Amino acid sequence: MARKQEIVRDPNDRWRFLQMLYYFNTEKTPDNPFQNLKKRLKSSFNTCLVWPEEGWQPQKPIVEIHSFILMENHFHLLMREIRENGIAKFM
Repeated sequence: MARKQEIVRDPNDRWRFLQMLYYFNTEKTPDNPFQNLKKRLKSSFNTCLVWPEEGWQPQKPIVEIHSFILMENHFHLLMREIRENGIAKFM
């Protein structure tokens, strides 16, 4: 918690956090995943979590996220590793 600065300022920041939990939980994350997703998902990019079938490798989760809390200036995650070094890679 450096200087107690906010990391979440609005609902868009909260949505981005959820997207990161979902899209980075895989063995191989595509280059520039959010730019790629905006092009593929278009209007649904900011409304639902969908794993693109075309052009992306199948999702292979590396951690199980049991719970999380997103505060204004920090977050907590309760995870279980399901692939070797999964937590380190995910973080």
